[in-house]
Amino acid sequence: TRGNPLFLYKFLHLLWKEKLIDFNMGCHRWEWDLENIAARTVVTHNALELLLRDFSHLSKEVRSVLVLSSCLGSCFSERCLFLVWDKMGVNSYLHQGDRTKIRQILAKAEEKQFIERVTDGTYKLRAGRYYRWTHDRIMDLAISNVPDDALCALRFEVG
Repeated sequence: TRGNPLFLYKFLHLLWKEKLIDFNMGCHRWEWDLENIAARTVVTHNALELLLRDFSHLSKEVRSVLVLSSCLGSCFSERCLFLVWDKMGVNSYLHQGDRTKIRQILAKAEEKQFIERVTDGTYKLRAGRYYRWTHDRIMDLAISNVPDDALCALRFEVG
């Protein structure tokens, strides 16, 4: 892992999710089969590849919210995301004003560790929920599949 905790977390989560590691409650230890792991996973030296794998499994609506979020910068407010969503008229996946669904999507992105809630007091004086990307490369990943001309137009519209 070369000391990269995000990579370690994502790789272990992948192994657990694919049922390649398991905790034996009777013996109180983790168990795995290295040959099976080698056969069923592509060993990578890049945490971004693991994140890309996770990102590609997200639904279109989740990816759409994350693309707009990435246009808001490394830290963004839920309120600002709502305003941008309504302004853009992006209603192919969600309807304007569907704040509950957007909150669910943000929770899913938080669960996947693409974003995290800001709770350190940085925005304490401001009302509402604030999020930040867990890594700048994840923010870049959110827009990596958007064509350059479309991305420029989107960023211009967002402001």
